[in-house]
Amino acid sequence: MNFALERLQEGHWLHLYPQGRVVETKEDVRLKWGVGRLISECKIAPIVIPIYHLGMDDILPNKKPYIPKVGNRVTVLVGQPIDLKDTLEELRKSNASAEDMRTAVTNLIQKQLYKLRINAEIFHAKHLTGASP
Repeated sequence: MNFALERLQEGHWLHLYPQGRVVETKEDVRLKWGVGRLISECKIAPIVIPIYHLGMDDILPNKKPYIPKVGNRVTVLVGQPIDLKDTLEELRKSNASAEDMRTAVTNLIQKQLYKLRINAEIFHAKHLTGASP
């Protein structure tokens, strides 16, 4: 995490994948707070671009044999950049704890990512059935 934070501080690109999440119950899935930590501890608010994909497991299964399967569909949706500058400024002005900042930032990103997920699922399902978009 410290290495990733250093890269962000230098203005480098960093990818975080949806597998980075915590499952509390079957219904309640949240992103790990490390996402919020990286952003809240960065001196300059990084640009966060949510990306959601479906169907990768149909191309390269997560079980043996690990043989790629051609002809399957993958849906990738790229959302609008999430501007966290104002949120971070407000949290810092209110003297929010490090934990509160991480939670607030993670929740904001999670909300936008899950909105994107809904659209990705609809789009993916329409194209699997052959329905027009």
